[in-house]
Amino acid sequence: MRTAIEQEVRTNLPLISDISRYESTPVQLVALTDEVRKKCEGLDELRIRREVRDAMDSARLKIGAQGRSGMSGVQDHIRRATARKLDHA
Repeated sequence: MRTAIEQEVRTNLPLISDISRYESTPVQLVALTDEVRKKCEGLDELRIRREVRDAMDSARLKIGAQGRSGMSGVQDHIRRATARKLDHA
């Protein structure tokens, strides 16, 4: 279907992606990527991707250890906290 569309329009169409991979991504990071993409509009796609990646890397550093560990890190933290509470009960 993408081949039937003019090249100019085709480069701006999104690819279908597995949205479930992004369920644990903080809303702030998604907003940041949107902001960076708007700021870089008109630049080469590879440059835009690099800018988005760099902005997300910087934001992750500010989030801290739990933010960098993702959903699995949060789950591990909850398990440890629950185990400590049960040990002290």
